[in-house]
Amino acid sequence: MSAWYRSGTIAVAGKTVTGTGTNWTDNKMGIGPGQALLIPGAGTVKVYEISRVDSATQLTLNDDAGTVAAGQAYAIMSFYGDSMPDFARRLSAQLSYYQSQMDGWQEIMTGTGSITLEAPDGTQVTVSSFKKLTDDLDEKADKVNGAVPVVQGGTGGKDAQTARNNLGLGGDSAPTFSGLSLKTSTSASGILYQEFAIGSTKFRSRSYTERRSDGSNFWTWALANRNNTETYLSFRDDGQLMLSRCMNLGAPVATDWSTLLNNANAPGLFFEARQDNGGASALGSLNFSYLHSGGYKLTTALAMVGRGTSQWASTVMVQGGDGGSAATRYWVFDPVSGDLSNSGGGGWGGSYIFQKAANSDATIKHDIEYGDGQQSYENIKRLKPCTFIYNDDSLNRVRRGIIAQDALREIDREYVKLIPAAPKFDESGNRIDEDDTLALDNNVIMMDTALALNYLIKQFEQAQQEITSLRRELDALKSKE
Repeated sequence: MSAWYRSGTIAVAGKTVTGTGTNWTDNKMGIGPGQALLIPGAGTVKVYEISRVDSATQLTLNDDAGTVAAGQAYAIMSFYGDSMPDFARRLSAQLSYYQSQMDGWQEIMTGTGSITLEAPDGTQVTVSSFKKLTDDLDEKADKVNGAVPVVQGGTGGKDAQTARNNLGLGGDSAPTFSGLSLKTSTSASGILYQEFAIGSTKFRSRSYTERRSDGSNFWTWALANRNNTETYLSFRDDGQLMLSRCMNLGAPVATDWSTLLNNANAPGLFFEARQDNGGASALGSLNFSYLHSGGYKLTTALAMVGRGTSQWASTVMVQGGDGGSAATRYWVFDPVSGDLSNSGGGGWGGSYIFQKAANSDATIKHDIEYGDGQQSYENIKRLKPCTFIYNDDSLNRVRRGIIAQDALREIDREYVKLIPAAPKFDESGNRIDEDDTLALDNNVIMMDTALALNYLIKQFEQAQQEITSLRRELDALKSKE
C-alpha cells in the first residue's frame, strides 16, 4: 500500500527539481531517497528516482530529466505501508511532533509572552503564557481602580487636562512627534493652522496639500496679510515654485520695481528649466516684462538655446513687444566665437552682427610669413560694387555696397559671417527657425583693404623711382645734343 504526495507544482532543470507550494522535508510525509518521482506528459508518465531531499522546495534526481517548465503537476510515491522504512518515518514524525508540543507547553508555563503551537492538522495557534495572562489581569485591575500610568500605555490622569499634561500636550508644552498624519477626503487635505495674537494684532497661516481645478497637485502655504486676504506660496508636484507676488533674492527690491519685473503682467520673477533631449530646445530662462501705462508692453527673456548635440548652446536674450505679437528682437551670444548678433521681426526688422577688435599681438600667433600684399590687392579688385534697397526700409533708400554671397563665392569665405536665424518656438515647444543670413566681416575686409593699399603704395613708389631714373637719363641725352 502506497501514499502519494502531490502538493504544489514543479520545474525541472537536469537533475534539479524546484518546487512551488511544496514541503518535501515534512517527516510526516515520509519523502526520502530511493522514492519515485512521476511526471505526466503527453500520453506518457516519466518516472525518476530521487537521490536526495535538499530542502522543502528542492530535490536532486539520480538521472537527468531534461527541462520541464514551471507549473508542472507531479506525484511522489512517498512510502509503502507496513514496511520498516514506513514505520521508522512515521515514528520519527510523531516523536518530532510530540517534542514540539512539549516545548510549546514549556514556554506557556515559564515564558513571558505569546506562544505559537501547531495543531495536528497543521494549523498555527497562538496562546498567551501564564505570566502574560497574570500581567494582563493586573493591568485591567489598575484600569478599574485608577488611571493607567503612561509607562503602561495610559495617560496617568483621570481628567483631560491632567492626561494632556502627562503626555506633553498641555498648554505650556512643545509636543514632539516622530510622525504626524493629517488626512481628509476633500480636495484640500492635511490642513495645519498657525496663529498668534498680540493685543488687537493677529497673524495666521495655513499649510496644506491640495488638488486644484486643473488637476495639478500642490503643497500650499497661505499667509494672511494686513488686508485680511491671503498671499500664497505653492510647490507644484512637477517641482515648480509659484508665488502670487514679487520674489526677492538677497538685497531688498527697489520700491518701484514690483511693476517692472513680471510674467503675464503679474509682478514677480519667472524661472523655467527644460530638459534638452533633442539638442535644440530652450534650456532655462529668466523672464520679466514692463507694461507701460500707455499700453506698450515689453517682455525680455534670458535663456540658453541649443544648437544640436554636437555644438555648444548659445545664450539668447529675446525682446518681445506685446508678448511678441507686435515685434521681436533676438540677441545671440556665441560662447565659442565670442560673436554677438541680432535679428528682428515684425516692426523691428533688420539683422546684424557686431564687430570685435581683433587681437593682433605676435605672442598669440604662429607660422608668421611676410608678403607684399598682392593677394589682398587681388581680393579687393574682385569686389563687385552694386546698389540695393533693404526689404524693411519703408523709405526705399538706395544704398551702395556689395553682396555677401558674391564675396563668399568669388573672393574669400572669411569675408562673410553667419547670423543665426532667430530661435523661435511654436506652442508645443518645437524649434521653427527661419533661414540663416550672411553679414560682411568688416575686420577682414578692412585688413585686405589696408594691405591692398600698402601694395599699391609700394607699386606707386617703385613707379615713381623708375620715372625719376628715366627723366635723369632723358636729361643726360638732351645735354649731349
